[in-house]
Amino acid sequence: MTLPSVAARPTPCGLARHGLAACLLLAVVALASAAAAETGGEPVSVLERYLAAVYARDYAPAYDLISTADRQYKTREEQRAP
Repeated sequence: MTLPSVAARPTPCGLARHGLAACLLLAVVALASAAAAETGGEPVSVLERYLAAVYARDYAPAYDLISTADRQYKTREEQRAP
């Protein structure tokens, strides 16, 4: 019995080695789309505002841009905690 080589094993999302980054980007875009639907903004605009707020460590506006489903996992106070 021979085991498949590392290269032959499936990776997350069934993508190549760099597929993990693609999966994460896809997840961020999906979350931004859900948030955009709730806030009435365009997905790209919401994503840009979210990333700008997180980069600036201004977490209150970033929290306002996440979807209601994501708010169930972390409260506004938990978002601010270091």
